[in-house]
Amino acid sequence: MKSYRVSKVQGSGKELYVDFRSTSPHFYLVERGHKIVDKRGRDTGKRVHGKHMVEQTVFEYQKNFPKEVEKMVDNLIKGLK
Repeated sequence: MKSYRVSKVQGSGKELYVDFRSTSPHFYLVERGHKIVDKRGRDTGKRVHGKHMVEQTVFEYQKNFPKEVEKMVDNLIKGLK
């Protein structure tokens, strides 16, 4: 979790985005899961399921984003009065 890096919001208008990445070299194994191999690299038939942390986080942000934007706009309008 400490290896995640998120950029500031980039773009403009409807084309806003952030860069999301991990500095951990094994991040993709934790995120997507992987098979377990023995010392010689042979498949043991076992698998570690992925945590899908990024997918879950994106889903949560998409669900809450409209509410947060509405709050921000309301605060901006109140500041103009």
